[in-house]
Amino acid sequence: AHGGGKRCEHEGCSKSALDGTRHCTTHGGGKRCQYAECGKAVVGGSPFCKAHGGGYRCLQEGCTTPALRRTRHCPAHGGEEARKPAEEGSAEPAPASAPSDGAGASGGR
Repeated sequence: AHGGGKRCEHEGCSKSALDGTRHCTTHGGGKRCQYAECGKAVVGGSPFCKAHGGGYRCLQEGCTTPALRRTRHCPAHGGEEARKPAEEGSAEPAPASAPSDGAGASGGR
């Protein structure tokens, strides 16, 4: 992340090489999905890519959709919404309260 380690040997690429290979994930480095005829990179420490069952799955009962890592739910079951309120909440109140409340608070103090 900070320039250390081996770099991908693909011409023009400066990403890190993975798992003792000479290339980054994009250029074939790292572990590959064990599903027949699939060459995608594995995720989540499993032997499969996200499309073939690797990585986290949504915790909603009966859902087998890939989940967002932080929320452990897919977007349909609140995975995206769990991140958005903090982003929207911090961005929306400041502009809304600055013009109306800001003038009142400044005049009162």
